Amino acid sequence: MERWGGEARPVEQESFEFVERATLQALRVAVEDGGQPETTAADNVKSLAVVLGCVRSIESGEGVDVAALLALGDAKL
Repeated sequence: MERWGGEARPVEQESFEFVERATLQALRVAVEDGGQPETTAADNVKSLAVVLGCVRSIESGEGVDVAALLALGDAKL
């Protein structure tokens, strides 16, 4: 670990036991079966549009149509 402007020093890491994660299991099954996992990148794009809409609204002081942001496509988000 290195603090800003400080000298780097090692940090001891705890050893964690293996923990089964349902999300990773669902992803593995989706990849093996060719299906879609519970959440997809398309869901994340919608969440991103909401966040970016909030930022634009704060910056402009006006309301933002999130559906219109999604219609612009990911290249302009």
